[in-house]
Order: sequence, then structure tokens, then C-alpha cells
Amino acid sequence: MKIIKIIILSIFFAATLSTSAQDLFINVYENQAIKELIIEPTEKSKYNIIGIKRRSEEKIYKLKAGRVLFLRQDGRFVTVQSLDKELGKFDEIQIIGKDKKCLFFDRENSFQVAPVVPDVEQRIYDNNITIKSDGHKLVLVNKTDIDKYVVGVLSSINDPSVTDEYLKAKSILARSFALKNLNRHKHNRFNLCDNDHCLPYNGRKGKSVNSKVEKAVIETVNMVALDTLNQILDPTQIVNLQKWTRPAIDLNDWKKSLAQYKIPQNLSINYFTHNYTPGQYQYKVEKVSIPLVRIKAKHGLPSTMFNISTQGTFSLKINGYGYGDSPFMTYDNVVWMEENSKISGSDAKSMIMSYYVGSKIVPLSTVRGFDVFVKEIK
Repeated sequence: MKIIKIIILSIFFAATLSTSAQDLFINVYENQAIKELIIEPTEKSKYNIIGIKRRSEEKIYKLKAGRVLFLRQDGRFVTVQSLDKELGKFDEIQIIGKDKKCLFFDRENSFQVAPVVPDVEQRIYDNNITIKSDGHKLVLVNKTDIDKYVVGVLSSINDPSVTDEYLKAKSILARSFALKNLNRHKHNRFNLCDNDHCLPYNGRKGKSVNSKVEKAVIETVNMVALDTLNQILDPTQIVNLQKWTRPAIDLNDWKKSLAQYKIPQNLSINYFTHNYTPGQYQYKVEKVSIPLVRIKAKHGLPSTMFNISTQGTFSLKINGYGYGDSPFMTYDNVVWMEENSKISGSDAKSMIMSYYVGSKIVPLSTVRGFDVFVKEIK
């Protein structure tokens, strides 16, 4: 019977993920072992607090601006308390506000999460959140609109020099990533997480949203990137990146550039071949490790994602991917491309299509299977 119940719950959750129009479930504070926290709604926000115990639901509190809620992990349960009384111990807590489907983000129903144990950064999220315990820490899942998720991803960009077109390009790529990876954490009962396994997502940076970021997301609403197979592009996959080859490097020049690392000068050319794998940051020759960023700077390479092969007896050939140190297009990537005439234009579409070879930008309504995420623009 227990197995049947688990299967039924899994089917229900899968249906929820696929049919909740434009909503995503994001595991936030994923890499923090949070034991205690405070929830405080922002101005004008109103929430119902639902406690779930033995699969029965109970409305236990109304949360609005000026009130706070204390939550604490208690074994496999969550203990909830307001300023004046304890509200009980539950299997799960749902913090649910009035759901507003709009393209603008300075609206009601956002809240601040302030972890107490451990004392880590406070964040503001939109829409709703579910909190439960896995026996070791509190698990927080933010249910939010896909474009508010995109805003949260773009809010991690701190460089004030970035252009509006770059923000538009990143909006399209972040939306594409989310839709391409909807089932990445399906076994955990959420879509995505907020750490490097997915994309950094820290909610808002403040109580109001960066107007440049909001504008970029609104102007690219419903737009996604497709790869060469006409499937939604995953911008974090190396296979989707532009390829490049550096002119052959003379072996003696290569040895001289590495001399500072005490590489033996009598090594044959075959000792210097190197194959890149994602997550690798060192170039290894015998027992010596050299940071790839040093090699990139020394030889003017566009990326640290490269491999080295022999070309004849006295020279090396370097082949690589991308224009930077991250598959997910950074602003430095774009600047390098523009300075080296590797980009056809300064608009968002040109940036993406130049960086991800063979890609194209299309309305989401033209992609089969994603109808529920298409927004009506009024």
C-alpha cells in the first residue's frame, strides 16, 4: 500500500509540474543547511499559512506586512511560531499568497527569508514557498512565475556596464535553460535548484526590481533559443558553443611560456597534449599543474575550454569552445567577441547566434509541448 501511495504522489507531482501554467518550483538555499529562519512579507503582501499534518491541511495563520513567522527544523517536522504564540508542528508548511499573473514585478505577494541558523544572507522572493524538513535541514521550494525566475537569475549580474541588449540575450538564455531542464530535479519534486548545478537564483536584490533587468525580461517575453536540432537550447552545454582553433604554436615557444612552472625542457611534443573536461581547471604535464587561465592569458586564447593536439613534429594545435570561461555567456565573452570581430551585431539575437553556433531565436508558441508557458501579452 505504501508503494502505491508513493507512485500516486509521484504521478500527481509530475502532473503539477507540467500543467501549472508558467510556474516553476525552485529549491532555494539548496547548499545551506538551514535549521531556523524567519519569514516576513513585504509591504502590501498577504499570505495564508497552511500547515500539513498526516496529509490533512489546516489554515493556521494569516501573514501580512508587519508580522513575522518563525520556522524551525524539529527532526522530520517543522515547528511554526508567530510573535505571540506557537502554531504547531507540521510535516510541511505552505505559504500561499494571492497569485497574480502579470509581467511587472513590483507587485504584492513577495516575502523576505532571513535564515537564523546558520546566519546567511537574507533574500526576497516572489509568489509562494513550501517548507519542510528532510531530517537534516529545512528544504525551501519557491513556486514562482518563469519570468520572475529569469529576473532572479539576471539579478545576480552585478556589472553596471552591461548593455540592455546583453540583458535581453541573457533573459532569452535563462528562459531557455529553465524550459530545457524542467525535469532536472523531478526526483526531488522540484524543477531546478539555485546553485551551480542549475543557474544562480537569489530572488530579488531588493524590495523593488532592477528596472533594466525587468525591461529586458518584458521585452523578450515568450522568446527562447533553439539549437541545431530545433530543440530548446541548453546554454550551459559545451556542445552548443562556437568552436575555435588557434594557429599552430611552435613547440619551443610553448616550452618557453611554461618555463616559469619548471617544465623540463627536454620533454617530447607528446607530453604536452591535453584534453579538457568540464570542471577541470589545471593543465597537467607530468607532476606539474598549471592553471588554464594562465595559459589562456599567455597565448591570447578566447577560452579555457580547450584541448591540445600535436601538429607535425615541432608544433601544437589548440582547439576550443566558446569565448570565455563559462559556457553560459558572460559579458566578458561578448566584449571579447566584439573586439575580435566574432559577432555579427550588438543586438541580443546576434550575440546568441554568434556565441552558440547554429542557434536561432523563436517565439515559444512555435515550440511543441510548452504551450502552458506561453503568456498572453495585453
